[in-house]
Amino acid sequence: MRTLKFMNFIVQVLSNAFSSLLYVFLLLLLFLYIFTLLGMSFFGGVLTNSSRLTFDSFLESFITVFGVLTMSNWNNILYGLL
Repeated sequence: MRTLKFMNFIVQVLSNAFSSLLYVFLLLLLFLYIFTLLGMSFFGGVLTNSSRLTFDSFLESFITVFGVLTMSNWNNILYGLL
């Protein structure tokens, strides 16, 4: 019986952690949305060297901002804007 009480405690702790992580994830999505719109307004039509990493549409801009956030190929985006 003691192990079942401990397992219940672990499940409650994980449930509380996931609910907190949900708010962090929503905040991250909000920041991604804001920077996607800023990127579209500042750099729309500027990047023409790559077909996927542009700020011309919302989806392409979101992928580009996510790539910069994860530091995946961010230097090509930087050199394309210079």
